[in-house]
Amino acid sequence: MTSALVLYGLQIEAEPGAALSSAPAVAVEVARTLAGGSTAQVSVATPGFRDLRSAVAAADLVLVVTTGSGPLPRSLADRCASGLLVGKVTFSLMVGAWTDGAGSASAAANALSRAGATCLAPTLQLDPRTDYRHTIATYCRYWAPAVPALLTLAAESLPNRAAS
Repeated sequence: MTSALVLYGLQIEAEPGAALSSAPAVAVEVARTLAGGSTAQVSVATPGFRDLRSAVAAADLVLVVTTGSGPLPRSLADRCASGLLVGKVTFSLMVGAWTDGAGSASAAANALSRAGATCLAPTLQLDPRTDYRHTIATYCRYWAPAVPALLTLAAESLPNRAAS
């Protein structure tokens, strides 16, 4: 069973678990679908979460959720730069700012890749003013089958991996 972590890159430094009750169901559903459907375990965290490194380490897949205001908030970018996502299959979800955020969407995926994440999929960008269910279904139908191979690729890219 694949486990997923929804990591909210919001511009807040929350107390541990503070943002969990306001977590959008759409991000959890995207993570669950990418990780294999109803059997997948999904957790939620924010950059200010005290045990963020442990939460990321326990997850097979990480979905980084940002708003259209920029590619990655500084608190999350700092954490990523410290190696937080190295060896993790990472997807990026940007909510809002469809026209203004188009450049930011690719910048978010590029920043995650530079931080060591295995992030091959383009950012899924959703406009909350529209019915985005079809967009989510199409994205997940394309990328979910690739997750097992991406998990293998990510594991093989770890620097301390034993030679086979």
